[in-house]
Amino acid sequence: MTATKRESQPKSAPGEPLPRPAIVTYDCYRALLGDFFLYKKSTRAGFTYRRFSQLAGLKSPNYLQLVIQGKRNLSTETAGPVADSLRLMGAERAYFLALVAHAGATTQKERDAAQRALLVSTRHVLTKQINSAQGEILHKWHHLVIREMTFLPDFRANGKWIAERLSNLVTPELAEESIAVLEQTGLLVRGEGGRLVSAEPVLDTGDEYSGRIESSEARRMLDLHLQAFAVWKNRLQELDASERELALINIPLARARVPEFKARMRAFQDEIIGWVQDEASPEEIFQLGLCFLPLTRK
Repeated sequence: MTATKRESQPKSAPGEPLPRPAIVTYDCYRALLGDFFLYKKSTRAGFTYRRFSQLAGLKSPNYLQLVIQGKRNLSTETAGPVADSLRLMGAERAYFLALVAHAGATTQKERDAAQRALLVSTRHVLTKQINSAQGEILHKWHHLVIREMTFLPDFRANGKWIAERLSNLVTPELAEESIAVLEQTGLLVRGEGGRLVSAEPVLDTGDEYSGRIESSEARRMLDLHLQAFAVWKNRLQELDASERELALINIPLARARVPEFKARMRAFQDEIIGWVQDEASPEEIFQLGLCFLPLTRK
């Protein structure tokens, strides 16, 4: 769930090629370029700054060297060809471009836009889609919650402990059953010292469960949401006002703009998921629900 930001060179055994830099662990594009150069040099004999610049279509043979040293800057125009020379695609490419844009931003609006792009691309780089065999975890609302609990530093794979931390919203027996299901589907694995840890930092149910197309998978996801809403109904009454945040917004809207509204909701979810990736010391598990539905009919 956490992605550690760093600016240090990746390590490898003596004589072995360096590992490919993990894009989203960088918050400085210069450090990323420096480590990528060292990575390329370790995997391809004779790789030089001149060759690096040539691949990026830059006329100056030492331009990227000067960028890495902080003596020159990448512009948003040159960032694209440089990303292509590194063979960055999809979310990784978007993350690199956002790093460059953020560093070169001159207004708060530009910095905010670049930061949002960083968060969204972080979410997409780290996300692992649930496969059909793992769909069993969507039968019960608490499976994914317990999976998130493994990120708590004091997590214990014990039904009684889990039930108590969840304010007895599940029984110890159900918690034990959930642990077994998560292990069987490969979503939890044994880490250092035999501790159960999540196999992936971020999970996504994918389009088949999204509800955008009517299907048995979409129906399963709807049922999961209904289970969660039932839990919320009881839980909300037990919480102090300082522990919860509730809002209902009634929105007059043209039907033609509904798809755009849904897209904005999904973008907000991506941004939130990306934002929490640098949380190194989680203390509790929270749920954020976004619900958008028509109240009127023509």
